[in-house]
Amino acid sequence: EKDHRDLRPGHDPTVHRVADGHSRISDLGWVSAAPSHTRGESLRAGLGWQPIVAASDPGKEATIQFLRAQFHRYYDSTKPSLPDRFGRREFGFMFWTAGMVQRHLGFSKEEELKAFLTSRVPAHAYYSSAYYEKPGAPTMEEKGWLGADLIFDLDADHLPGGKALSYPVMLEAVKLGIRIINTGIPPLADGSALPSIFNVARNLRALGYKTVINEDVLHPVSDHFNFIARREGFPLGVPAEYDEEIYQHQVPGGMISNLGHQLRQVGKQADLQKALEETSRVRVEFGYPIMVTPLSQFVGSQAAINVIKGERYAEVIDQVIQYACGLWGAEAASEVVLNIRDKILDRPRAKEFANWEPPQPSIEEVRNKLGGPSLSDDELLMRYVVGKDDVEALRTSSAPKEYSDARKPLLALLRKLAQRKDCNQIYVRKDGLSVTFEKRASSKS
Repeated sequence: EKDHRDLRPGHDPTVHRVADGHSRISDLGWVSAAPSHTRGESLRAGLGWQPIVAASDPGKEATIQFLRAQFHRYYDSTKPSLPDRFGRREFGFMFWTAGMVQRHLGFSKEEELKAFLTSRVPAHAYYSSAYYEKPGAPTMEEKGWLGADLIFDLDADHLPGGKALSYPVMLEAVKLGIRIINTGIPPLADGSALPSIFNVARNLRALGYKTVINEDVLHPVSDHFNFIARREGFPLGVPAEYDEEIYQHQVPGGMISNLGHQLRQVGKQADLQKALEETSRVRVEFGYPIMVTPLSQFVGSQAAINVIKGERYAEVIDQVIQYACGLWGAEAASEVVLNIRDKILDRPRAKEFANWEPPQPSIEEVRNKLGGPSLSDDELLMRYVVGKDDVEALRTSSAPKEYSDARKPLLALLRKLAQRKDCNQIYVRKDGLSVTFEKRASSKS
């Protein structure tokens, strides 16, 4: 149990006492017998989590006493298995009474830990994946974070206002201990995407850090895509300017491009700014849901439909109806603005979701629906995740377009010259080679 490692920085699974004397441990999914009053508990209920209710049961009490005696014998006779940097870890323990938890503990010696185990006899023992200057300090701020066994992968484009994060902010993150930063390769970097790997690496070196990347193999990649972007008229990524609206709609960077695609399909690509403004309004009306998958897609897609239709909530996606029905959490639904919820639910489709439960088809049923018994596992997964129609479109599409890119400058030059109307003949001579290209007028019958 001690290898479970549930004590992560920023998490605080401490006991929360409630009015009826029972308790719950929110981070571990244990819920008291008292009614839920928090969004987290409502979401758990919506996802089918079942509460653990403490009840007086003589048989259960006897079982607990038996197990506690066995645990005591084990702790007393066994040498604790200590993690690396034992003295820098925070320890936490759960006991036999429902809801009892003790954490923010540190031990400098093996004997101290063994004495605690034999005297308190916990049912569960945990140690943190992180290590601290003062692991026994009562708050995370006082502990003094030193590092961790795990890599914390933060998708900056999914953080509120992530699109507006400046390079100095990311460099400050490195100074505070972050050792891996997700970046992009120009021209696909910057804008609403990740920062440029070249810019980040250059600035980190200026600060005295060593970067473990080979930029020599990345520059040709950047040159290739820059060439294609300029030729096809695609936008080139540039560092994002500060935009206060980002902190209002909080649309993740990757989702902004999806909104643009949705609008472009119906000829309303010029309305992207309107869609972002509408996203801010929809988010407020939905009770400020956190803008991460899948809730951000609910809000953004509904905002795009409102803009496309020209009338707010004239058409509503199924996921938004489910959200208003409480299928994504009863409390989340209760926070939707009342007249907006009434407008969403005032349609026949809402009645279909009144007692709806998510389908649980078997693999055989999914396979038959998406292609039949002969469908391979790889094809089944691709069709299930991407969509049957999109996969079939991929299979029937034409061959990829060939590009004469920047690595073939002569071909690029000839292509440009051939497109000029004032040039009828092209003569190229190189050591041991001469080529002449000539435009000829087509014969007319």
